[in-house]
Amino acid sequence: MNSQRRTISDHSAFHVGERQAQRLAGVDERIEKVGRAAIRDYLLPQHQAFFAAQHQLLLAMVDADGRPWVAMLAGPPGFARALDEKHLRVAAQPLAGAPGQALAAGSAVGVLGIDYASRRRNRLNGRVRSADANGFEIEVEQSFGNCPKYIQTRETRLPPGGTWQVTPQTGQPLRPWDDDARRLIVEADHFYIASHYDQHGDPGHRGADVSHRGGKPGFVYLADDGALLFPDFAGNRFYNTLGNILANGKAALLFTDFSSGTLLSMTGSAHIDWRDARAHGFAGGERLLRFTPREVWRYPQALPFAWQFGEQSPALEATGRWSDIATRPDPG
Repeated sequence: MNSQRRTISDHSAFHVGERQAQRLAGVDERIEKVGRAAIRDYLLPQHQAFFAAQHQLLLAMVDADGRPWVAMLAGPPGFARALDEKHLRVAAQPLAGAPGQALAAGSAVGVLGIDYASRRRNRLNGRVRSADANGFEIEVEQSFGNCPKYIQTRETRLPPGGTWQVTPQTGQPLRPWDDDARRLIVEADHFYIASHYDQHGDPGHRGADVSHRGGKPGFVYLADDGALLFPDFAGNRFYNTLGNILANGKAALLFTDFSSGTLLSMTGSAHIDWRDARAHGFAGGERLLRFTPREVWRYPQALPFAWQFGEQSPALEATGRWSDIATRPDPG
């Protein structure tokens, strides 16, 4: 998103890539009005309370080579708390973030919080104001809510005794895919995707985003060449992720095994196919995305808790799997 906007009502809430995606989808005029009303440059009181109640957050970060990554943040409720409407303090270090790189003051980040019991989710984008061994502080530049679509309900299961021991794990580089990684990808009912945008190509004016993607197990296809294909379902029409990809062709994915606590993190290139008819084999599918990983890391047993599956999202009832589609993706 456009990290330069301070007053939503006076300037566009979206950068040039997002506006291009909205034009391609034919929703630009309507969504521009929605964005000005829905996106704020501060945290509402209910959003402050929401983030303070979470024990898991997702973080978009960008490494020194300009590549996005998705990290997990975890801790007891209250590990993330608003200092005021403009600042969020996070008492945690990223799990499965940019390998070997720590957050630093001035870094652009995106944050996503999801309450899996209620399917409620909220996002913010901003910049790291300060960072130390205990965590970091974010200055909020954009804050907005997301709809509950495509989120499966889950219940957190803490370790015996309810103790929290969040220790960043050493990752293992992975290529090519092994059987465990393949299984995690093709059986996934969700993943997280991060992207970013540099205004006028300047990393000093950067915005980062992270969002959730959900589907029935089998909605992600792993091609023979190692690329991942997945449908883009109808959502809020902001097209934050698609706009960033149009601008620079980069993305990052994070797959989570909520049973074992394993995280599979990858960064690479992304391409949007706006006309592939196979997207419509999924009810609500509007286009296809192809992600080609360039670097992959696995973090075994990284999460300090497990999740118990609850219910599938009602929005996914009519959607399909790649195995239901007659024409399978080609590797090219």
